[in-house]
Amino acid sequence: MNMPLLNFLQQMSRAILPAQCLLCLAATGRPLELCHDCEADLPWLEQPACRVCAMPAPKASRPGYLCPRCSRKPPPFSTTTAPLAYDFPINKMVGEFKDKGRLGFGTVLAQLLARALVQRIQVEPEMMPPDTMLVPVPLAKARQRQRGFNQAEEIARQLALALQLPVTNLLLRPRAATPQRQLGADQRQVGVKGSFALNDKIINRIKPSTVILVDDVMTTGATLTEASQLLGRAGVKQVHVAILARTLLEQPV
Repeated sequence: MNMPLLNFLQQMSRAILPAQCLLCLAATGRPLELCHDCEADLPWLEQPACRVCAMPAPKASRPGYLCPRCSRKPPPFSTTTAPLAYDFPINKMVGEFKDKGRLGFGTVLAQLLARALVQRIQVEPEMMPPDTMLVPVPLAKARQRQRGFNQAEEIARQLALALQLPVTNLLLRPRAATPQRQLGADQRQVGVKGSFALNDKIINRIKPSTVILVDDVMTTGATLTEASQLLGRAGVKQVHVAILARTLLEQPV
């Protein structure tokens, strides 16, 4: 969807939808927003955090801190931006967004992610060279038909508005992996192997140096690792991950 059309549709939706908080239904003055109190009560991811995987770090950690796991075995992506912990009510909001098609929840959460990304890029402008592209993690065709949309692509569209970057489907998903929420950490690593492919029609024509890989939630990082490795083999030099929320586990990536 092109940017002017997306802007028009968003303006229309704001004119039609009720101007109330999506969580508590208090008046907000604008639709598709949270009230101040509900936003303040969200499980914001603690800072400082590991630069690479976004796991919370010891309080005295310096900027650029790497957690022990990322220090021992760096993943194929350079940074992760995640504003929220995957805890109540974020887990419920993400579920309503993905499983019940309540796109308003996705819009609100994506706007919070966009805010976090803008703030980070202001501090680290080298993250976003001129050819940077937003790349959503794809769904298999059958799963996308069943759901009616790709949640990562919906998030990426909101980020595109905030960052003025193109959304490019560099990745395909020829086969559906077993749903990650049903698997343990080791099984997740195996379950996503070979589940992505490059979109040759695009990658042969456009070879970005930097990609912001977009998804909804990171748990073990298996999906994002597999996708990042494939992008790296295609010549992408830097992959930055942008997600709505981070599951807090001892073995993150």
